[in-house]
Amino acid sequence: MMTKLRPIQTAYMAALAMIMSATIVCAQTYTYTQRIGPQPYTGAMTESSVRLMKGPVNESLSQWQELPFEFSFFGENVSGYKACDNGYICFESTHSRPSSDNSSMGTSASPNNAIFGFWDQLELLGAAPEYRQEIRSATIGVAPNRVHVVMWMGVTARISGGGDLFFAIALKEQGGFAIVQSQRSGTGQYRGAIGAENNTGTASVFVDGSPSLVFPDMWTSDDDDITYEFVSTGNTLDLAVSHINAPDLVLSGTNYPVGVVVRNDGGFNITEAVIHLTTGRAILATLTLDKPLAPNESVVLTAPREFMAGREGEYVSLAANLVSVNGANRDDNASNDVDSHVVYFNRGASVDRRPLFEEFTGAWCGNCYDGHLKTEAMHQEVPEAIVVAVHAGGTDAMIIPEGQQLAAAFRPAFPMAMIDRHLFAGDARVPFGRGGGAWATRAKERQQETAVAKITIDPIVLWATNALGINVSVDFVDDVAPADYRLNVYVVENEVTGSGSGYDQRDYGDAGPWHSPYTHKNVLRHMTTGLWGDSTLLPDRPLVGESFDVYYRQDIDFTYDFLNTTIVAFITRHHATDPNQRVVLNAEAFRLDGSVSVEEELVGGSIVIAPNPANSRANFTVPSGESFVVYTAVGVPILRGTGTGKPLAIDCTSWAAGMYFVRALTSSVNFVVSN
Repeated sequence: MMTKLRPIQTAYMAALAMIMSATIVCAQTYTYTQRIGPQPYTGAMTESSVRLMKGPVNESLSQWQELPFEFSFFGENVSGYKACDNGYICFESTHSRPSSDNSSMGTSASPNNAIFGFWDQLELLGAAPEYRQEIRSATIGVAPNRVHVVMWMGVTARISGGGDLFFAIALKEQGGFAIVQSQRSGTGQYRGAIGAENNTGTASVFVDGSPSLVFPDMWTSDDDDITYEFVSTGNTLDLAVSHINAPDLVLSGTNYPVGVVVRNDGGFNITEAVIHLTTGRAILATLTLDKPLAPNESVVLTAPREFMAGREGEYVSLAANLVSVNGANRDDNASNDVDSHVVYFNRGASVDRRPLFEEFTGAWCGNCYDGHLKTEAMHQEVPEAIVVAVHAGGTDAMIIPEGQQLAAAFRPAFPMAMIDRHLFAGDARVPFGRGGGAWATRAKERQQETAVAKITIDPIVLWATNALGINVSVDFVDDVAPADYRLNVYVVENEVTGSGSGYDQRDYGDAGPWHSPYTHKNVLRHMTTGLWGDSTLLPDRPLVGESFDVYYRQDIDFTYDFLNTTIVAFITRHHATDPNQRVVLNAEAFRLDGSVSVEEELVGGSIVIAPNPANSRANFTVPSGESFVVYTAVGVPILRGTGTGKPLAIDCTSWAAGMYFVRALTSSVNFVVSN
């Protein structure tokens, strides 16, 4: 029986035929995510596991191993593999020459059609107990959710000090695979490649840092295991219009460039595409690819001419629309085919910008020690930058819930940083790595840009109730585009020194493996205005010359040293759904010191001090059983005691003249020493 296609089906089939007839490589590829902690794969290496190779061997391959289920790899079905002592499996039965040259990753050089668990110069030594110096395999689970695990158990790195490495590759019946780093011994530097490539080397995905990715120092516990989960993008045609690369504010009467960032989110190579840059119904420019775009690749398409800004106070709404891709007038995912951006024209009034540098870090993260060094180097080059360390991820005593939520929204690897939460040209997401001096270069770039709002911070130390009063003023000096503007306030502890779990800093570098005790700097302690800021203070379109004042109160942990604290305030232009469009307009910081005003909040009245002012002695009457503390005007505790309900004679002879505060459980009071 013949079925007549409806017109829409006919059109779609015709478009599909055009796609299939073009010289396009079906490059189903993968994206990966990283997580820390227990994983279900390496526990499979029990007595029922199969030994594929045992030392002593070097530059060797296992026999061909049949897979227990069908497995699709880069769009092709594979039936088995050979395991190599150099840390990879190859799905080619004809593969006969083991390779340790990981510099050839992602090329046509052998090995291709392979997954690399940790590709480097490895070997299996002899005279080792069972489950050491071996490669084993096991299949866990039941159909259709089985997982086939291949594990390198205590294999030796030949050129890095002879340490033993434990890692695994897990192939999933439902598609995709995982790579696990579970244990390491030795003190050397162990570097290699983690990832995969197809049978020609034309499509590949490798973990950032490969082929010099450090294998971290790891305990036998699985709490610090690192798992990379690789998920297939599928055989889809998907060109994403990532964002319009244009300024937010332009001086009236001047020219400004516009570009559109597109990214191949599908599994096919994209050889041609047409994007219209429009305003309203008018087409400003037609943009096309000038070279093929492989899966996961991005490119900036720049408009052939610059555009002139209109009169001050006006703005233009730009839109980028995908018109065609690979000869078809649609791709498989219409949800990311359009982006918009507003450019506002102003008079050019400005204030200095202080870039907000938010570093995602963690005590558990071995690469984060180097990240701290890179942050300090950046700050030396750009002292105007405001540094905030957002602790998130694994075991860390300095994590706060909002920090975890911020990391979940922006999905960084560790360490990565955001500068003004600005999406830099060519990047697919806001956080970016420290390589090539990018942190300093981009911080300097942002610092040189002007800002249209000035922020002033005036904090008050409220000793009696262990809190901060935070006064913030925002003054707009020029026009801004209509948007959802929000004020954000952080409380940052400048230095946190600790030792033990949650404070010791892991280090994968030569100075590691741990630093204890360790001083963590610029630690985010409170988001006073919540995760995404105060949405009630600023209007959608602040006018030139408008000022906005607000007061916040932030309770502080009693263990804080107030003179070790910085208040950070910044303005964001909020986007309802896309964190990549929540850019910072400007930021300011106020480091607390002895010049900060100190006030008392009266909460009782049961403490009696006489005489007040005091000279050499004073009598403190504190309710019986209540502990009390005496603070200097800048918050340094100098005396602790317990009340008896009767006057206690306190010797003030050695105290400097000035104001002091006495705080007990139910009351507080200030007094003056006039020595």
